[in-house]
Amino acid sequence: MRIAVPKDEHDQVSGHFGRALRFDIYEATADPEPAVRLVEQRDNPHRHEAGHHHHGPGEHHHHGGHHHGGHHHDHGWMGPVLGDCDAVLARGMGAPAVARLQNMGVQVVRVKAAADPLAVMKELARAEA
Repeated sequence: MRIAVPKDEHDQVSGHFGRALRFDIYEATADPEPAVRLVEQRDNPHRHEAGHHHHGPGEHHHHGGHHHGGHHHDHGWMGPVLGDCDAVLARGMGAPAVARLQNMGVQVVRVKAAADPLAVMKELARAEA
């Protein structure tokens, strides 16, 4: 099972899926015992194309004439980047991104900030077996 984990600049699960620095792609297996290994790291093209960057509290950011809030994002980048994955771990992800991934057949697994991603991936592999 292939699992994508959005990572931030501190190598933690990103708090915002679309602003992740990169996606770490893991292969998780359950036979004979649950095991997880990193197989690839992929840049997040959406972060770079949209000019996403972090702002301080109360600051707003604008992208190409629209701002984050009630706007629409083009999620077409997800297919080429995450289409070969079975699941994506996410701390924060908007409903349109969840829907796009689910329509691609990718399971979205919500995790808390304190969650151990390796343990979550091993559980997913165990459940899949």
